[in-house]
Amino acid sequence: MVLNRLKALLAGPSGAEPPSPEARGRLAVAALMLVLARSDDEFAPEENAAIRHTLRDGLGVPEGELDALMAEADEVRAESIDLWGFTSAVKGAWPREERYRILVLLWRVVFADGALGRHEDHLMHALADLLGFSHRELIRAKLDAKDMRRS
Repeated sequence: MVLNRLKALLAGPSGAEPPSPEARGRLAVAALMLVLARSDDEFAPEENAAIRHTLRDGLGVPEGELDALMAEADEVRAESIDLWGFTSAVKGAWPREERYRILVLLWRVVFADGALGRHEDHLMHALADLLGFSHRELIRAKLDAKDMRRS
C-alpha cells in the first residue's frame, strides 16, 4: 500500500535509521500537492513553482533536497490508488493545528494556476475529510489561502 511505499522510500538502505514521522509527512504532502496539481491533466509551471515554494518555505525542506523529494513524491503519487496512505502519514506527523496549516498550503497549490477545477475542488473536500476537518474548516482554509495569495 501507499503507506508502506512511503515508509520504504524513506527508510533507505536496510539498517539505516527509520525516517521520522515528519519526513514521511513531508513526502506525503508533496505527493498530495502533485495529485492536486495533476488532477486537471495539466501540470502548469506555476503549479510546479508553487509546490517547490510551499515545500521550501511552508514545510522547511532545504532547497538542495527539493528535486529528490519531488521525484520521490511523483513516484509514490503515480503508484497510489487512494489518498488514505498520504493523509495517514500527514496525520501521524503533525497535530491538528499543523494539519490545518497544511490544508491551507494545499489550497495555495490549487490556486497556483489561477483556476479552481472541479476535480481539484472534489479532491480538497476528500482531503479535508480524511485529515479530520469539517466542511466549515475546509472553507475557512480556502479563504485563508486566498488571503495569503493577495498578500
